[in-house]
Amino acid sequence: MSSTSSSNESSSSGTPSSLSRKMRSLDDLYEVTNHIDDVTLYCYLATCDTIVFEEAINDAKWRIAMDGEIASIEKNDT
Repeated sequence: MSSTSSSNESSSSGTPSSLSRKMRSLDDLYEVTNHIDDVTLYCYLATCDTIVFEEAINDAKWRIAMDGEIASIEKNDT
């Protein structure tokens, strides 16, 4: 099966806001996907906005999730 990969390219500053993302359409992906008998192939896409710590710390849901993570780490002594 042939595969192609996309990579993030960063500018000289390397900050998340300066990253560019190469996007391809599903049609482009299907053109390079080889058919395999009796196999179902899926393509999932997840997108999200870049969040910096200063923004996340003000989000109550994020703080609750992080408190839970820290409690698990301390409980498991890891």
